[in-house]
Amino acid sequence: NVTLVDVAPMGVRRINEHGVEHNGTQYDLDVLIYATGFQWMATSTFNMITGRGGQTLSEKWAERGTRTFLGLHSGGFPNLLIMNGPQGGGGQFNFTRVSEMHANYVVWALEAVKARGARSIECTRVAHDAYNERLQAEMARMVWSHPSIRHSWYRNGAGRIFILSPWRLVDYWSWTRAPDPADFALA
Repeated sequence: NVTLVDVAPMGVRRINEHGVEHNGTQYDLDVLIYATGFQWMATSTFNMITGRGGQTLSEKWAERGTRTFLGLHSGGFPNLLIMNGPQGGGGQFNFTRVSEMHANYVVWALEAVKARGARSIECTRVAHDAYNERLQAEMARMVWSHPSIRHSWYRNGAGRIFILSPWRLVDYWSWTRAPDPADFALA
């Protein structure tokens, strides 16, 4: 069953744990495909995604900078799978290939949830934080972090490279192709 909702010209106002709220009506969903187009890092987009404790993704990333796990999860936001987002292989990999890897990963995540009879999947805090420590250590060795590059689209206000991923394509592919179940909490 599909319900198409015309959200023009105002757009979606709120995404919550049950689905989408628009024009005072709650639309409960099993799956939400939320395509933001070119402005995928737009603050208004991430203000609509609310995780545990009522914190928006925008608020979380404003506190400690953009941090993800494999570019696909952000801790505290169960069932949020970010395709082609920050730290997810974009920038130096073929976009089509990364999209394919992310789609396969989403299928893996849905199958893992279904196989366990769970309702949600979320990366563990340990996995999330370890990934970010490794990512920033590797990023410090990359040309995008060179001191002569003070301002770029890749840097946030604190000067950290937050969009790109420093990994080799074959490594990123193996992590998204065969994720370690220990890195996730299924509930």
